[in-house]
Amino acid sequence: MRHALNLTFALLIISLAAAPQGTKPQAYPDTPEGLRDLMLDIVEATSKQHPSRDTLVASLVLPEDSSWFQDTFGHEKGASLSKAYRDSLAAFDRYMQGLFRHCASEGLREIQVERVDEGPAAARGIGGRVASHMKQRVPLYRVSFRKGGRELASSQNYVFSEGGFRHISDGVFAVLPTVPQPRMRLAESAALRMLVHRVEPILPEGAADISDRRVILRVVTDNEGNVKDVTTKQGHPVLARAAMEAVRQWRFQPPQPQGYPHLRMIIETEITIRF
Repeated sequence: MRHALNLTFALLIISLAAAPQGTKPQAYPDTPEGLRDLMLDIVEATSKQHPSRDTLVASLVLPEDSSWFQDTFGHEKGASLSKAYRDSLAAFDRYMQGLFRHCASEGLREIQVERVDEGPAAARGIGGRVASHMKQRVPLYRVSFRKGGRELASSQNYVFSEGGFRHISDGVFAVLPTVPQPRMRLAESAALRMLVHRVEPILPEGAADISDRRVILRVVTDNEGNVKDVTTKQGHPVLARAAMEAVRQWRFQPPQPQGYPHLRMIIETEITIRF
């Protein structure tokens, strides 16, 4: 009996070794629940510093990216997307490490997955615009990492290809017409370091008696660094008008994230003006 069991075990090992790649049972099915389970496993592996973390993160890279993008978006757009995707891989591991280390350290185990290429979510973000360029429709997913019902981190766009979930950043899709450049929220000190042209505000006539001469503005640029939108968050209306007039003439150096040579990001910040 023992010899029979040993022979059976040996035959099993031989059959597994000879099995072609791709016959392994699918660990994470093509469902929102499958993506949620994958994200949770990566958070847990990161928390425990388990070596499976690197394997799971590496599985998020899109295989055969050129054919996938061209099958999904057509030849011309697919070629541009494939190039942008390959450029983005320079920043892939740093992004993933930062994301999952944050989730692990904050104990973010509540994970929700939603489709962003259809329904209300498509109108809120870029998912609907990306989907409008697809020749062959595929689901796009967004992952929300939560604690106590509050979202503390998020990550999108995940697609299912070649038996697994893969991540494609917003910056890749920004090469498509109608898809906006991503925004980068910066602290005032960081934004001012990127300021290349500044016009100083002039104290309006009759405003010398205003005791609080501080104005706080919310500033948004376009992807060329020009100020596109300015609104007042705090300050006397007379001073706010003068401050806004000056800041509208400012110009910033657009951030260029590593791995995205085609990308010039929009800046969103708060600026304090003191007269």
